[in-house]
Amino acid sequence: MPFSWWRKAAGAAEAAEALPAETDLFGDGLCWVDGLPVASGFEDLYLPDRFRCITGLASCRYWLSGAMASDPYLLVRALPGQARTRLALSLNGMELDPQDIPSYGTYYFPLPASLREGLAEGSVDVRLRVLVGDEYREDASACVYEIKLIDVEKDEFPDRHAFREKLGLFSPDGGTFYEMLSQQRFSKGDRLLEVGSGEGHLACLMSAYSGASVTGIDVIEYEKPGFPSARQRLTKEFELQKSLLRAVHGLESMATTMGLRGVMERTAHLTMSAEEMAFPDESFDFVYSLNVMEHVPHLERAFKEIYRVLRPSGRALLQFSPLYYSDSGSHLPATLGYNQPWAQLVMTPGEIKQAILASGGVPNEVDNILASLNGRGAQSYYAAVNASGLNVVFHHAVRGFTLPGAGESAEYKRLLEHHSEEDLTTIGMTWVLERLAGTA
Repeated sequence: MPFSWWRKAAGAAEAAEALPAETDLFGDGLCWVDGLPVASGFEDLYLPDRFRCITGLASCRYWLSGAMASDPYLLVRALPGQARTRLALSLNGMELDPQDIPSYGTYYFPLPASLREGLAEGSVDVRLRVLVGDEYREDASACVYEIKLIDVEKDEFPDRHAFREKLGLFSPDGGTFYEMLSQQRFSKGDRLLEVGSGEGHLACLMSAYSGASVTGIDVIEYEKPGFPSARQRLTKEFELQKSLLRAVHGLESMATTMGLRGVMERTAHLTMSAEEMAFPDESFDFVYSLNVMEHVPHLERAFKEIYRVLRPSGRALLQFSPLYYSDSGSHLPATLGYNQPWAQLVMTPGEIKQAILASGGVPNEVDNILASLNGRGAQSYYAAVNASGLNVVFHHAVRGFTLPGAGESAEYKRLLEHHSEEDLTTIGMTWVLERLAGTA
């Protein structure tokens, strides 16, 4: 019998009677609203369960049957539109280490071996607490989470859909950003720079895979006193990330060559702008960036800085999406699930918030999301590359629409009166750029 699970409200028999007796691993799922579980069908079948922490505490019970996953994890994802939070989780009374969950962030809690051994058949009581403080949301009632028990060995991994959406810009030969990155040949002693590294996951993976030294920079300060450092967080996640590369992304060669030893000593995570890097000239052999350049206000400065810090013959791999004038350029479909085409062009922030509220969403981060966009069209990127001094080795622009009905909408027809078709239909770009030898 394959591994499966279902969930009922612990100690709430009346509510449980109204629920299906069980739900398949990838079925419609159940939803907690105002502290009570209700039947719900979500379009995203990979993440069916949602929790709203009304008093800072949510709890449920997972019933397990069949063969237990050999490598099970409990996935917790903060839904879009929330501030950063810190969560504490307990399974059958066993407390797991608290973890930081940024807005729309995901953390995988591995089930301790002592707990897994007794779970071939039985139940898991899950308690999720929101820890509040100066750096975190104080109103726990607005915190909404998706939670699921997963097996990383299964092909239908819950992040598979999100991965395809995020890295769905394909080069003509079908290579994604990760695949193009894995094709690069690095060696120990090489110096790599990641622009927009976030919490540093990819930087550590790249160092583990290649043996190179990797520096990640981001304008957001992720390293703060009193909170787990990127190195502490990533040490726990390292083996899981290897499993993801192998099972989900199919990058067997990358996963099998990784080793944790020395990774933390070869990586650095700095708070720094791409427009003004505090590095000497010719500091890096390779620069890479994923879905960051559409947030950089002064593209010309950023591309010139990439040129400056690259050594002669050094290359940069840059992929970014969605561009500001594309139908999903507001970044609201990916962050808040709000799918109005060109919302950033046809609506005010206030109108967007009202629409999200009317649909039952949480619009807390609308202002921050819109403020993070650079408002630049396709031609701005071409001009910035041309002015940088970098040589174009490879370029591919993805054209079209990402939201249903966008190309036939009245908004598109009206926008064509003021904007070019190229701007409105360029979703994203992939570039491989090189600083030619002999250039100053």
